[in-house]
Amino acid sequence: MRELTLTEMGKVEDVLNAICLDPGCERYKDVLIMWYVKKVDKEDIARGIGYSENSRDCL
Repeated sequence: MRELTLTEMGKVEDVLNAICLDPGCERYKDVLIMWYVKKVDKEDIARGIGYSENSRDCL
C-alpha cells in the first residue's frame, strides 16, 4: 500500500512540475499546494504571491 501511495504522489508531483513549465504558470504549483494541501486562505495565498486585485498582476 505504501508503494502505491508513493507512486501516486510521484505522479501528482510530475503533473505539478509540468504545469509550472508553461509561460505565466510558474507559481501554479505553489498556489495549488497552498490551497489543496496546506489549506491556506485564498487571501493569504494572494498576498503570498503578490497578487493585487486592483492591478490583477502577480509578481
